[in-house]
Amino acid sequence: MMDSSKEIFVDTVGWIALEDVSDPFNSAAMAENRRLLQEGYHYVTTNFVLDEVYTILKERLGHSAAVRFGEKIRSSTIVAVVIVSPAMEDDAWSFFEHHSDSDASYTDFVSWAVMRKRAIQVAMTRDANFIDAGFQIIPEQTDSPKHETAATGP
Repeated sequence: MMDSSKEIFVDTVGWIALEDVSDPFNSAAMAENRRLLQEGYHYVTTNFVLDEVYTILKERLGHSAAVRFGEKIRSSTIVAVVIVSPAMEDDAWSFFEHHSDSDASYTDFVSWAVMRKRAIQVAMTRDANFIDAGFQIIPEQTDSPKHETAATGP
């Protein structure tokens, strides 16, 4: 496991913004990415998040763009892809079933279980549900946070 003080979780919205130059969050995400890499951070994501990213990239940019992204992630030395274990999914499920008031996706609950297990406090996303769950998001929002999901985009 990498040093958790130098780990940032990357959510679906973060990956999409980094890959899709037409995404409104792209320039802010790219600037944040440069800063994080210069400061020696590593990225953490999950197979659940990647499932969403591959699907969205295929829809927005085509199959070859989704495959290129997947190959980049699979060969990266700075991205840890957590394959969600049954125990982590049980943690996510327990939290999910007791939070009927949340509009967060199940993938978000799984992400939060992984973040808690790895002691990661910061996620690259525009999804304010991460803030509601007690995490910080980057880049910081200068406007009032909106609950943005991968389906609607940033």
